[in-house]
Amino acid sequence: MSLSFEKERFEFRLASDPESSPELLSELARSESELIRCAVASNISTKDEDISMLSMDESESVKASLELRRLNLKMAYPAIPSVSKKNH
Repeated sequence: MSLSFEKERFEFRLASDPESSPELLSELARSESELIRCAVASNISTKDEDISMLSMDESESVKASLELRRLNLKMAYPAIPSVSKKNH
């Protein structure tokens, strides 16, 4: 295996890990690797400003990963039904 493959594999694991720091994810969001940017885009821990930046990415795969993240967040944090204020 080449060193660049090993580096990308390592960065992919970091970019996919929701426990990675926002600072690290921000750095990885600027990667030349589309695969790494996709992993950051789908990570629920990625900061909003990095999500905004990635939403302008030319890659359709990155945009699809952003949609996956949106769906994952929607499933993880469903809307809380409003409580009726009617008197009983």
